[in-house]
Amino acid sequence: MGRILSAKSLTVRISLVVFLALGAMALYFIYNSYRTYLITAEEQVLNQLDAVAKTASVNLDGDAHQYLATTYAKKDDITQNGDDSVYQQMHGFLKWVHDVNGFNTDLYTLVFSEDKQYFEFIITSGDSPYYRHTYVQFPPDLKDKFYNGGQLDRHRSENGVWLSAFEPIRNSQGEVVAVLMVDRKFNDFLRHATMQLSRDTLISLIILAVIGGFLYRFLRMVVKNEEEQKEALEASNYMMAAKNKAIQDSINYAKRIQDALIPNEEVIKSRFSDSYVFFRGKDVVSGDFPWMFRLENDDEVLLATVDCTGHGVPGALLSIIGYFLLNDIIKSKGITTPARILDELHKGVVSALNQEIEGNSGNDGMDVALVKINLKTNKVEFAGAHRPLVWVNNNQVKEIKGDRLAIGGTHYARKMKKVEFKNHEIQVSEGDSIHFFSDGYPDQIGGPENRRLMTKNMKQIILDNQNKPMSEMGQVLKDRFESWKGTEMQMDDVLVIGIRFT
Repeated sequence: MGRILSAKSLTVRISLVVFLALGAMALYFIYNSYRTYLITAEEQVLNQLDAVAKTASVNLDGDAHQYLATTYAKKDDITQNGDDSVYQQMHGFLKWVHDVNGFNTDLYTLVFSEDKQYFEFIITSGDSPYYRHTYVQFPPDLKDKFYNGGQLDRHRSENGVWLSAFEPIRNSQGEVVAVLMVDRKFNDFLRHATMQLSRDTLISLIILAVIGGFLYRFLRMVVKNEEEQKEALEASNYMMAAKNKAIQDSINYAKRIQDALIPNEEVIKSRFSDSYVFFRGKDVVSGDFPWMFRLENDDEVLLATVDCTGHGVPGALLSIIGYFLLNDIIKSKGITTPARILDELHKGVVSALNQEIEGNSGNDGMDVALVKINLKTNKVEFAGAHRPLVWVNNNQVKEIKGDRLAIGGTHYARKMKKVEFKNHEIQVSEGDSIHFFSDGYPDQIGGPENRRLMTKNMKQIILDNQNKPMSEMGQVLKDRFESWKGTEMQMDDVLVIGIRFT
């Protein structure tokens, strides 16, 4: 190992850096998984505690509780659950709630002390009462929100760290006479999270150990032959650089092929003069692509935005499959109704990717917004696979939602759900516009609060700029996208098409 660490070979140094980077990435993902689990688990349990507190408090008799607190005014006036029949009945209800929900800590009710500076326990679900014992280290929110109820995220008391929810108990006059508190120890989450962290860490260490073992053998061989094989190593580095260049050249060539197949903005503008196309791939090649087909009667045009699973090279490979399948459906099968085209496209993708073969149940596919436009009558037919159509008509934005079905995959068949898309027809008027898009634009993270841009904000941008020429509308959408993205990375391929009818 010492020879490897002291080696001057660039290959050795790069390999060690890559290995350390893999280790750092593994630690990051382990930590992120751990933190996400804690946040999610805490939110889920707080909601559960809140629901239990709300339901149980409604079923507690406030008048009976007030009777107990008034009748037994001193600490330990009740030492057994059976000392008072009213106490026993209310204790029995709390114990039932405790057992039904599988809690491992007691439920209890609290009242203010006489000077209202602290709280005292009244009824508990436990086997032994601690009647009017003092709740010393209570969270401030409990006192501030005593009359309204609420949730208490991580807080400390004399018995540890807790998650809690509380809800007021009211008498028949509607007065708050006590509060019901439901708790769970935060250590429970830490235990579960630690188990998950240990599992993830073990898996990562095993993977790193395997990689490290192969890397060690490789580096030992490199160091051993460093001087003797210097020329061969240089040749190998040269070949590696050449191979990387060949891969990049191949990707660039694939982009030229993709660009040659799919219609660009100029082609679409030749059919629809007042239109725009905002197309920006996340990588060199894209999984999103626009598709256009002019039917033989020369009066109707099919136009679509297609969003294939993934992006980059995998998405681009799917885009080629989708492009030729769409053309074949029109040319060979003569199908021109958007919904039926999507039906056939789904079958074609399942068949092309062999997804019907047992054991090969991948759900790769594509989301599509597909329109057929009659250039003479301005009738628009639309069908969508997880994608909508936005229609601006009479100064209003109308969203026609696509079906909640994707193109490709066998998960629908496993659910015994038939893939059959719905065809929508609208009659647009002069001045109306339609817009359809992949999910890359609305799903982009950014803005002042680092959130998704969302479809509703996208529709508002379109509405605010409806009177501008479509070329300007497209530029506004691009500028807003860049402004929203800011310094964040682009999340996905982006494709938006808009057409105004003149």
